[in-house]
Amino acid sequence: KGFEIQYAPDAEKAASIILKRQSRPDLILLDINMPKVDGAQFCRFVKKNEMFRSIKVLFCSGEDRAKVERLVSECGADGYIPKDELLGRLLK
Repeated sequence: KGFEIQYAPDAEKAASIILKRQSRPDLILLDINMPKVDGAQFCRFVKKNEMFRSIKVLFCSGEDRAKVERLVSECGADGYIPKDELLGRLLK
């Protein structure tokens, strides 16, 4: 469908991707549980920075729905997709 996907195993690599103007993403699909810096902390970094605020951030998590909804609200994320729903869509 013409999407370019960049993978980052952790927040440090994700930050290096969004800091490059030529490769700044339109969307970040973010796990809550990541090494070193968790997804909530990274989302706050993105949403509090004027240069990145327009990037949509969606959590993708298998965590409890209420917990994820609370994090979405607290961090300023744009929403979330349950991992089982995402996998179901990808496997169709």
